[in-house]
Amino acid sequence: MIHADAEASTVGKNVSATVGIVCEAGRFLAQLTEVLDALAGPGDSPRLFAWHAIMDKARSGSRRVLEPWLRRESSPLSPQQLFRAIRDFLPADAVVVVEGNISLSSAQKILVVRQPASWLDPGRNGIIGGAIPFALGAKLAYPDRLVMALCSDAGFGFSAPDLETAVRHGIPIIVVIANNDGNTGAQRQKSFFPPGYPEKITEFLPALRYDRIMEVFGGQAEWVTEPGELRPAFERAVASGLATCINVRVDPNAPHPGFW
Repeated sequence: MIHADAEASTVGKNVSATVGIVCEAGRFLAQLTEVLDALAGPGDSPRLFAWHAIMDKARSGSRRVLEPWLRRESSPLSPQQLFRAIRDFLPADAVVVVEGNISLSSAQKILVVRQPASWLDPGRNGIIGGAIPFALGAKLAYPDRLVMALCSDAGFGFSAPDLETAVRHGIPIIVVIANNDGNTGAQRQKSFFPPGYPEKITEFLPALRYDRIMEVFGGQAEWVTEPGELRPAFERAVASGLATCINVRVDPNAPHPGFW
């Protein structure tokens, strides 16, 4: 574990670092790139080939488990249905920003990265609330590419006002909300409390209309409850040329897809 930070007091604060480095992020990454380029050579190929083989085997196994889920049709939508539709719609040069829990893990399993610098992913940290502001930056960097932010409904609550920023500055990102009634849908509620527990501690009110927030701001708003509504909503978002919020009703009782 290498922990680099511009502030010395934060190095090793959240994790025990094998190597701690006090350095500004841009300078650290530039120097790291130079070192990695110097290390790469013909002698590394056999080791890398073996590692790639291990990764390919794990990925193939994961996809075999996932395939039956991708063939299922249900209403309300499963997370797999939503992200299958996103996968089939996105152009090859799209930039995708992901966050959340179920939304994050579904995206990691189902979506395909076709170009470098096209996938902003927090790993397993969740980065709640980061998708929309990251997508704004990506769209400013690549104005000619489709940029899509994939949000959990819990994460959306942290950065919903940034929809106004997108409209005010004319930044036409597409924000898709996996609306499963709260943090991990009903799964967390069930794991924390006994059946019939009267208060929904970890769940929100059902089917909240987050898309109406975008209506107030003046962008394109879509409310999706059925599988057949997904692609037309995506197409209208692109055709509008506006910042768009697509609020998708996802089954709150769907099982967690699991990470990678």
